Amino acid sequence: MIDINNLNFSYNEEKVLKEINLEIGENRLIGVIGPNGSGKTTLIKCLTGINPVSDNEIFLGGNDISNLKRKDIAKYVSVVPQNTRVNFNFKVKEVISMGRLAYRSLLETSENRNENKEAVEEAMRLTETTEFKDRMASNLSGGQLQRVIIARALAQDTPILLLDEPTSHLDINHKIEIMSLAKDLSKEKLVIGVFHDLNLAAQYCDKLILLNQGKVKAKGDPGEVLRPKIIRESYGVNTIVKKHPIIDSVFVTPCAEEICEEDQEEKNVHVIAGMGSGSKIFYELNKRGYKISAGVINSLDTDTETADSMGIPVVKEKPFSAITEEKYQKNLDLIEEADAVVVSNLKFGEGNLKNLKALKYALDKDKKVISLSEDPIKERDHTKDYKATQLYKKLKEKGMKEVNNINKLIEEINHQDIT
Repeated sequence: MIDINNLNFSYNEEKVLKEINLEIGENRLIGVIGPNGSGKTTLIKCLTGINPVSDNEIFLGGNDISNLKRKDIAKYVSVVPQNTRVNFNFKVKEVISMGRLAYRSLLETSENRNENKEAVEEAMRLTETTEFKDRMASNLSGGQLQRVIIARALAQDTPILLLDEPTSHLDINHKIEIMSLAKDLSKEKLVIGVFHDLNLAAQYCDKLILLNQGKVKAKGDPGEVLRPKIIRESYGVNTIVKKHPIIDSVFVTPCAEEICEEDQEEKNVHVIAGMGSGSKIFYELNKRGYKISAGVINSLDTDTETADSMGIPVVKEKPFSAITEEKYQKNLDLIEEADAVVVSNLKFGEGNLKNLKALKYALDKDKKVISLSEDPIKERDHTKDYKATQLYKKLKEKGMKEVNNINKLIEEINHQDIT
């Protein structure tokens, strides 16, 4: 639907867009993000023909935009600009009717007039603006006016809708309202929006395009684009990026440098826990942006409940059952993917002794293994002949680190690079 080939654009001597190459098809919601001055609004203006481009740089529906008249472009692309103020006393329905200007002529037929009327009514229905169609646009709230401007764009009946910062200056309620509307509209047309709120963009957009210094820094799914390293290089800020356990999208949290460790998003930590001893470890690791897995844990354990609520993959065993060979192997599979393995201050019996044996596998694979031992292992060993204590001692001799509080655990994880 939109093809951009090596697009460059300058204001006077200042080059604002540099070698932009994008191919955007099917109906979906695309978010354009990036720091101030990165070229987002300039790109939107190029797509609408406001900024003139060279031959073969932008194609709309296979047509070179440089060969199209403004009226023809208006039948391909409608836009909701940054400035949505209405400076004259127009009724809402009059403002929305302005979206039909590209289809009007001096020799209008009754059929044309009916088409225009139906398009305006449909736009009002989609944006829920019918109820105040006879009010003066200048008397509307910010959220209501934004819906009216979107309705005006919808009345153009174009396959492409461009939104330039549609949620700016709106409170959170109206932001959600506008983003939900944009998502619904993307089922029927291609919607491209410029957004500053990274979390709203991640939650609602199907794909993201990150611009920085006039170039495409990253593009793809929100989880691929919103990575701490990419955000730091583009925005100059440290962040924690993690999967939200409820809304199933990535969530970005700015943080102090001492919390956001370098390349934290590449560190995967597997936690061996149980009996409620792992929950605080999950919270601390999750707060710092680590990717976490866990196992083997009883399916009715509070640690399992915590892990499930946080979206942490966990190997579960049936209640009151010893760890089976199947679950043991699944635990080893997660350890294989981890950069470090942590064992909590849990108690050991004959049924979960395989969790300690899994640590030997981790050490054999040159994984960093750390034990959070707040109580002596012998006090936590309920096996016959203290088998857990003997195995624990061998693990320490083999290289397992031991710490006695959560802060030292975090320090030990970051003590050296995990490979």
